Amino acid sequence: MVRGLLRGSGFSARIGDKREVVVMKKAKYWWSLLAGCLGALLVLRGWGASQAARAQAESDQVQVVQAKIQAQGYEFGPAVNKIVLQVSQAVTAVDPDAQLEVTTQGKARQVSALYLADEQGQALPEGQASQWLALDLVVDSWDLGSLFGYNQERLISQWQDKYLIAVGPVQVTTQEGKPAQVRLADYDALPYLELQDLAGYQFEQVHVDGVTNPLTGQEESQTLHYGAFEPAAAKDQVQAKFPLLIWLHGQAEGGEDPRITLLGNEVTALSRPQVQEIFTATDQPELKGAYVLAVQTPTYWMDEGDGLNGPGAGHSRYTESLMQVISDYVASHPQIDPHRVHLMGCSNGGYMTLNMALHYPDYFAGLVPQATAYSYYEFQRLDNGHYLIKDPKKRGSIQAYAPTQRVWFDQDKVAALKNQAIWFVHSLDDPTVPANAYVLPIYKDLVDAGGQNVWLSLFQSVQGQDLPKMRYSGHFSWIPFFNQQVQGVQDPEAIRQSPGLSGFEPDNANGGGKAQVQVAGQTYQDVFHWLNAQHR
Repeated sequence: MVRGLLRGSGFSARIGDKREVVVMKKAKYWWSLLAGCLGALLVLRGWGASQAARAQAESDQVQVVQAKIQAQGYEFGPAVNKIVLQVSQAVTAVDPDAQLEVTTQGKARQVSALYLADEQGQALPEGQASQWLALDLVVDSWDLGSLFGYNQERLISQWQDKYLIAVGPVQVTTQEGKPAQVRLADYDALPYLELQDLAGYQFEQVHVDGVTNPLTGQEESQTLHYGAFEPAAAKDQVQAKFPLLIWLHGQAEGGEDPRITLLGNEVTALSRPQVQEIFTATDQPELKGAYVLAVQTPTYWMDEGDGLNGPGAGHSRYTESLMQVISDYVASHPQIDPHRVHLMGCSNGGYMTLNMALHYPDYFAGLVPQATAYSYYEFQRLDNGHYLIKDPKKRGSIQAYAPTQRVWFDQDKVAALKNQAIWFVHSLDDPTVPANAYVLPIYKDLVDAGGQNVWLSLFQSVQGQDLPKMRYSGHFSWIPFFNQQVQGVQDPEAIRQSPGLSGFEPDNANGGGKAQVQVAGQTYQDVFHWLNAQHR
């Protein structure tokens, strides 16, 4: 296995190749220069210039040297929430009340604050001059000019080729006390993107040889990527042991850039204080924090060997290589408690969570599959082992395949999982991974078999917090997970006693169900507090 560092990490992670800063648009520069020369010529000839013309000439002297954008992860994906402008001379004031137009990717943006700042975009004390201006942008919609585009061929998200911003006019005052304006049009700020949520993350790629392809039986090499976060307490307390939270992404977040994995879903919530403060060091509850490891596959976790996104009724192509990445990371970080390694993921990653638990039933302390695409039923296959595709137009989705009534989640799988610690999260209105063919019969079989620490938070629909009025696709049940809304659960006893799938009662008001999780006499208020208590 070979590991290699990826370019870029932390706050200053930027997208694309480094380029020379464009001081100003060339056309505007030469026009300004020509206008200045012509003005001087007219004065020499005695024609003069009006006071208004001189004021306009002075205002044109404050140019944009560089424009940066800052973005963070939201429940719907990443969004630009700040623009930072470097101008050609220091200014002493900016008019926050002047009429101002701002667009990102052609979308009009509302400015919530405009102020003098330092290079990082932090506000300066009043009266301090600066060459940096910051504009805070309101994020009130998921459609504000996305940083991501969707690759229809690979079925994954990718960075946009460019990210155009326009600003102006910003009314400023120079150090000479003169009024001036700052304008910017059609500026590609993508090379100067700063991702604040990735502060503290390190990025690596891991090359694994000798992996057996489950479809062909041939050995192959695979390269996986990951982003990893180390809790602050681990740096100060070298003898302490901390839990590890492993995140497995959905279909769209595969590829070769784990920043997409971290931002495509709000995975960075796991490294924010609200979640980090819940987790404690082993036998040292005063020490807070958890390691985070977000692993990225080059295709899909549900790829069974043919490069396609399968329906979830087989063994993943990446089972061996993912385990190699995880075990290597744990071994190279002695402050991770190997008895407190937790695995979680959404959709494709929810499938992979169960797939890994079935292949390595004694390794993981806690499992949190969300919108899990691990199928209860088998699907039709061709003689060569490939799946029958009944609808090529739906390629990449479960609906492209032909289900059968043969049970894939058989009694051997039930026996392997029933004694593991599992907390499922799903929404009943999931149109992508229908609950009645995936999580509901799986959960029913597990509790019927006597599973004691197996839980399900079942939502009626998915409502957001970043956008409180937004009702998302029912597939996005990872949103309440990252928002710490997964609290209540379905009553396991009611599920056992009810025929078929009739005992399930979706519940948004109580965070997934009216029952509370109780293990060995201890009640847990939400999935993260429960996860912190799990160990092998």
